[in-house]
Order: sequence, then C-alpha cells, then structure tokens
Amino acid sequence: TAAVQSLALFRFKGNTYGLPDIAKVFEAAHGLMKSKDPGVRGRALEVASETVPAGDKDALVKEITAALKDQHPYVRSVAASSLARLAKTKAVADIMPLLKDSASNTYEAPYKSLIEVPASMHHDGSPWSRVDDAALFAIEWATAGTPNKFDYAQIDHKNVPGDIAKEVKRATEWFAQNGSKT
Repeated sequence: TAAVQSLALFRFKGNTYGLPDIAKVFEAAHGLMKSKDPGVRGRALEVASETVPAGDKDALVKEITAALKDQHPYVRSVAASSLARLAKTKAVADIMPLLKDSASNTYEAPYKSLIEVPASMHHDGSPWSRVDDAALFAIEWATAGTPNKFDYAQIDHKNVPGDIAKEVKRATEWFAQNGSKT
C-alpha cells in the first residue's frame, strides 16, 4: 500500500549512506517518484536525491525541477528541498516561484491499522506546513556557504502568516540583488 511505501521511504531518508546496494535504493525510489500517492511521490523525491548516482544527477535535477509544479503542495515542497540539495545555488531561480504559494503542504495517507481501524500517516513538507515556508528553507539551504547566503529569519508562532510574508518579501528583494550571483 501507499502508506507502507511512504513509511519505508521515510525510514531511508537520511539513512542511505553506507547501504550495501545504494543503486537499488535509488532505482526503487526513482520509480516511486511517479506514484499516484503524493506522500510516496514526495518521499521518493527525497530518497532519490540522496542516493542518485553521479551519472544520473542531471536527469534527476530535471525531474525534480518538474516536480516543483506537481499538483500536490506536499510534493512541491519536498521538490524544493530536494532540488536545493542537488543543484545548490543553481536551484534558486526555479524555487523562487514557490514563494507565491502559501498552500498547506501537509498530507494524510490513509490506511487501515493492524486491527482494521482507519488511520493515517502524516506528511509535512516544512516546519510551518506551507509551500512558501518550504521554499524559503530551500533557498537558505541552496545558498549555504556562499558569500550571498539568504538567511531565513526565525518565525514567531504567534504571527506565522505575517512573518512568512515578510520573509517572502525579503527573499524576493534578496533575489533581485543576488539572483545573477547564485
């Protein structure tokens, strides 16, 4: 089921180093990037971006860039962070349009528990559960270690929409000044 696939991908995320056959993990994750389930698609993007062989990197960057326009906000959010991981500063221009996307980036994958009770597996695309928040983090990650790094300011939990709007404005101004330098 999709929930089992999503959980398996979640367990691989961040734990792929040192696996005996990382190429098989990439192959499986890459195939799941086309899943009908947005939770599976998103988590597959993450695992594929962590396990991609050097020779497949450019093709994967193109696929993940296309996923920035996925119909589901969770997938768009994960695509932003995955692209930032792979393409670094080259990803920033492609991520910028997501700053205009304030959709909730959560997803609940339904399944039946062991005792046949309906349940769901939670997916969250960023700390503040919004696509624009995920994009801001991705821009920060993509520019880390560069002279023109974008620093995403801390968001006050009492003013999430207002603070994110300020950061979107700041990131837009930052990109206008630094976009050609990234």
